[in-house]
Amino acid sequence: MTRRSTTCSNCGNEASGNFCRSCGAALKGAPCPECNAQLKAGALYCHSCSHDLRARRGAKLYWLLITASAVTGVVLIVAALRMGSEPLSTHPTVPILPPRTAATAQPYRPLQEADQFFDRAMRAYERGDSTQATFTGRIALEAYATLDSLDADARFHVGLLHQIAGDYDAMLAQADTIGLDTPTHLFAWLLRDRVYLARGNDELVADNYVRFLEHYDSEIALGRPEYELHSTLLDTFRRRAGAR
Repeated sequence: MTRRSTTCSNCGNEASGNFCRSCGAALKGAPCPECNAQLKAGALYCHSCSHDLRARRGAKLYWLLITASAVTGVVLIVAALRMGSEPLSTHPTVPILPPRTAATAQPYRPLQEADQFFDRAMRAYERGDSTQATFTGRIALEAYATLDSLDADARFHVGLLHQIAGDYDAMLAQADTIGLDTPTHLFAWLLRDRVYLARGNDELVADNYVRFLEHYDSEIALGRPEYELHSTLLDTFRRRAGAR
């Protein structure tokens, strides 16, 4: 019996069965393989248990990273051509990096690579470059998907990357997972706030502020490293919550 094919609503490729073989997204009527909850077509994470539906695609990630590096190389070449004969060293915006020798080369660190692409995606998003933010954001999500486990900081990053794509269900899934692991972790409320604001749910926004403020002082006193990394976001959110 031939399996009926359809078009994946997430990546647009032809797909069949319960999950897209190209991107791992759920197809219509697919159950979550972890908790058996009914999934929305195109979902990359289960809204019930936050299970990551995407298969590990190391080869695909490798080529995405190569593509990103090639794009960066083209940009630098174009910049050099536009400068004419003037030495590159006179242009601080085009840094000249030392060659990567056996002594200077660093071992591959998947989490570090994922965080670097996250930073690039968020910078592009904040300056309004939606094309670059979406492109780099997808690479960052692919990089995080290769990790064996995600801590609260990495899940916060994944949630913010889903905001770029407008996938608010996936953002809530990451917030819920952070909350399950650490019920008073502040990042869960930061992610939920962005979803509630985008959906215009003022009642949930206000309740979220209250819960955040209840645990802010005791959580900050724990000195979690991720709080220091995102201290500006936390302080801004605290002042906004306190003003309500």
